Amino acid sequence: MKHQRIPIFLLIGSIALLIPPTFASEEEWEDREAKEFLAEMWPRTETFFASEFPPILVHLELLNSREPEEAFDLKFELAEIYEEYLFLREEHPEMADRFLDSHKMEFQSHQLAGQIQRLKIQESRNAGTQEEIVAMEQRLKLLLTRSFEVRLQFKKQELRQLEMELEELSSNLQLREQMKDEIIHRRFLELTSGDDVFGW
Repeated sequence: MKHQRIPIFLLIGSIALLIPPTFASEEEWEDREAKEFLAEMWPRTETFFASEFPPILVHLELLNSREPEEAFDLKFELAEIYEEYLFLREEHPEMADRFLDSHKMEFQSHQLAGQIQRLKIQESRNAGTQEEIVAMEQRLKLLLTRSFEVRLQFKKQELRQLEMELEELSSNLQLREQMKDEIIHRRFLELTSGDDVFGW
């Protein structure tokens, strides 16, 4: 009986069928997309925040030395904020600065709240920091009030923008209703002449 040689590609293909395929999980895909987004956006984001709000980058550097995963999340969030800011600056310039200010104040509020918590811990050990805590709490309340007002103004501007867009859509819809017969006739002519350039 003569032995036949099995071509190597068939042998490798048969072995490959025995090995179960590995697919990236949804979380792995999201991580990969986040890393690609950051690779593209981070240089410009970092430059922007270095000029607009350096304290956030100092915080990021400290966070990166202690909690790299949290630092990655913050980088991603900053890149998203920068991307949104760029969009607003192009489409709605009057809203862009309010948007950025609200995020700055949110960061400052978190920083101040952390300082207050640390001082309260110190106060329990030794007296004398109560006045400092009260002063910082007042600053935090003032900052939160300003932050709320900026966010409220931003939301009002956003609402005005949406109302304008809705008004424009409504106007277009009314116009189409008024021109219904003409639109239908034009579409009929397009379809029957074979010149479908406008779309329905």
